[in-house]
Amino acid sequence: MQIADYCVISDKTVKNHIVKIMNKVGSRSIRKVLSNLILDLLTLPSSETV
Repeated sequence: MQIADYCVISDKTVKNHIVKIMNKVGSRSIRKVLSNLILDLLTLPSSETV
């Protein structure tokens, strides 16, 4: 996984984090999680961006 290489962690660690995020937000689809995240970021006022 490119994320694992970039962060210098294992693929398994990335997959575990993804599963935990999906469980926390109650989603079975990583695409849905990411699309919701992008929509949330796009609707934040500019002073609240990360």
